[in-house]
Amino acid sequence: LPVTASVLNTAAVFLMTEAIMLLLGYRFNIFTHLYTKLGPLICYNIVFAWPIHCAVRWLHKKTADKK
Repeated sequence: LPVTASVLNTAAVFLMTEAIMLLLGYRFNIFTHLYTKLGPLICYNIVFAWPIHCAVRWLHKKTADKK
């Protein structure tokens, strides 16, 4: 779930940024930006968010109070 939330957040921020750029008058091909900018951002988040999530979960299990 955290990795999915990270990917969705990345896509949402990217789309908001692109919308602002369009409103400011920048002209670009949205599909090219999706492929060249959003694709690597999502891959980056998947590659780094998953191991960090696993490490935090492991640390939480190790440090949690046992009842």
